[in-house]
Amino acid sequence: MQPNHLHRLHKQTRYRMKKNKITILLSSVLILSACNATKLVPKGDALYTGATVKVEDSTLSKKEKNKVHDLTEHLPRPVPNSKFLGIPIKLLLYNFGGKAENKNFISKFFHKIGQPPVLLSSVNVDYNEKLLQNFQQNIGYFNAEAAGDTIVKNKKGHAYYTLAPGPVYTIDSVFFEMDSSRSLGKAILETQSKTLLKSGDPFNLEVVKGERSRIDAILKEKGYYFFSPELMIVNADSTVGNHQVNMHLLIKEATPNEAKKPYIIDNVYIYPNYRLNANKRDTSHINQQLYEGYYIIDPAKKFKPKLFPRIMRFDSGDVYNRTDHNLTLSRLINLDVFKFVKNRFEVSPNEESDTGRLNTFYYLTPQPKKSLRLELNGNTKSNNYVGSLIKFTFSNRNTFRAAERLDISAHVGSEVQYSGAQRGFNSYQLGGSVKFSIPRFVVPFFQFNTSNAFVPKSIIHLSYDLLNRQKLYTLNSLKGELGYSWKPNLKVTQEFNPISIQYVRAINITQLYRDSILTDPILQHAIDTQFVVGSNYSYTIDPLVNDPYGTGIYFNGLVDLSGNIAGAIVKKGADGYKKIAGASFAQYLKTQLDLRYYKALTPKLRLANRIVTGLGYPYGNSRQLPFIKQFFIGGNNSLRAFRSRSIGPGIYRDPKADSSAFFPDQSGDIKLELNTELRYRINNILETAFFIDAGNIWLYNKDNNRPGAEFNKNFLSQLAIGTGVGLRLNFTILLLRIDVATPVRKPWLPAGQRFVLDQINFGSKEWRRQNIVLNLAIGYPF
Repeated sequence: MQPNHLHRLHKQTRYRMKKNKITILLSSVLILSACNATKLVPKGDALYTGATVKVEDSTLSKKEKNKVHDLTEHLPRPVPNSKFLGIPIKLLLYNFGGKAENKNFISKFFHKIGQPPVLLSSVNVDYNEKLLQNFQQNIGYFNAEAAGDTIVKNKKGHAYYTLAPGPVYTIDSVFFEMDSSRSLGKAILETQSKTLLKSGDPFNLEVVKGERSRIDAILKEKGYYFFSPELMIVNADSTVGNHQVNMHLLIKEATPNEAKKPYIIDNVYIYPNYRLNANKRDTSHINQQLYEGYYIIDPAKKFKPKLFPRIMRFDSGDVYNRTDHNLTLSRLINLDVFKFVKNRFEVSPNEESDTGRLNTFYYLTPQPKKSLRLELNGNTKSNNYVGSLIKFTFSNRNTFRAAERLDISAHVGSEVQYSGAQRGFNSYQLGGSVKFSIPRFVVPFFQFNTSNAFVPKSIIHLSYDLLNRQKLYTLNSLKGELGYSWKPNLKVTQEFNPISIQYVRAINITQLYRDSILTDPILQHAIDTQFVVGSNYSYTIDPLVNDPYGTGIYFNGLVDLSGNIAGAIVKKGADGYKKIAGASFAQYLKTQLDLRYYKALTPKLRLANRIVTGLGYPYGNSRQLPFIKQFFIGGNNSLRAFRSRSIGPGIYRDPKADSSAFFPDQSGDIKLELNTELRYRINNILETAFFIDAGNIWLYNKDNNRPGAEFNKNFLSQLAIGTGVGLRLNFTILLLRIDVATPVRKPWLPAGQRFVLDQINFGSKEWRRQNIVLNLAIGYPF
């Protein structure tokens, strides 16, 4: 027998032995789980394992039976203990804590994160039978029947329910029966063409309720303030025969007169300094001021009257409608100067017989005008740095009495490495900022306003930062922006800064760093003087604002320009560069797209995916993007198997990256990053995750000091790849994240040797030091 053949047989034998060991281990876990699940079930009772619903009816097709089954299989109560991969993990955790009377810390902990056994004695079969029968009748199976029973085996009980739906009843005709000579009847008849009740559709109670709500919503837009869905009756006449029903929609005879007529707005009263514990009647009109049709009662003069016409959507003489009603409340809330906002409507004595009039009252309780906030932040980075930040912010929410906001902040922070190759090369930061926002578009010679629920903002922002990298250099950074922020709707945010200026200059460059530049010229880029004069615009769509565990696509797009207008005006100097006040400014076009797809696979299992692409095009004065505008990759929220800013560009690897006391942040003009993460919620606090990250950065132009750093057609073969697992503690207001990752592919290795899975050696201390990356962070990575 040939040696190669023997070698293959040996490998196959080892594989089978390994596979058998895994099979035995999994079988042991399943057997142990099955035995332990009934540990705390009382004598004479059984562990409830769920219900099986079966549809048996010869009059129904297989498709109809499956439909009824799918709609009813989750209805029986109670719900059994949850399972993951067929194992009741939360029940086993609870059982591990012992009996409920155990009060020690360990027992309490496991009872807290676990789930007590659901017992068969808690199952009410009669209740479930009625529940299943009523549900079938509500979806058109008027002759439905349901029967149930339970079976116990090995201290485990299961419920079985058999359904006999009978034929489904469908809609034959729909009749809107009301007086068209009356305004209410006429308004309802005008909605008939878009009714939800369609001839031939199965009867469905939820559709009937939806039809009443649909009509009510339309009437609310036409001034019928006092109307409600409950004032309509929908009768189903099943005497038609042939398993059909006629639907008759009527208005109740007892409908009050006020609900039968539309209303228009009479007077609008605004109380911008309303106190919840005020003793005076809220209808007092003392000291009222009429301004552009609004009565403003503000004796203390806390707000300028000109604020409210821009915010309010109701004017005197307007027909009442729910859209403007809700928009006005939302706009007042989004001003962020009122702690409480409420309103009421009162029938005006000026009402007419066919058309009513409503006086509208808005009660606005201001937030404290001035506040002082202290923020303490801590973070750890995958390059072993530990950081802290202290920030003080003074806020004035109503600076010039028109809801303007002034924020003045100061901060001080540090990033320190207590052990590792870069120990002693710590960073210290201090700075401050002034931000002033006005709740409207401020544009010279033009007046703009929005009509949606969100008030636009004009923002002036100035900031200064001093960054000291110990033993290396100190950077001064001054930034100023003038721009606008607005939301067309809840899920979309747009920001446009037509003026964005940033100036960064290095001071106190140490001799150590200067000497390092002589041997590694790329270090110069970090301390280059950077002068950015341009504009930027971002567009964000977030469909999961109110549903963080739902399904949807998130998008963020950024366009950042510098030197385009200035470059067209300023002429080149003798040195070939265009300058402003003696300083050469950067010229580039930068775009970045962040696309994420979240998919809720089950209520507890979620798939999160992200792709980030970035392109920077330097031209004119610039060979590369300014360092502050370049792309970086790696770290807690990026490729978690690699240290922060340690990858790339391209296949370039700093020769001193693994041994030098310090090395520069690797940056690039082009970026591609892909992430996918499977998240599982064990309970309301504990979550787990499995993830794979891939990506890299590149330079737009060739750099002789960094071979292989420029972007080329082989970019996909230059992606770094990493994988790992994570644990998250979700405290609602704070999510703590621990991710452990290891590289799968290292792009700087020679072609054909970049995949490193075959080098995994958990027993090697040196391998673990270089390849196991622990990430501690706050919040999800994306």
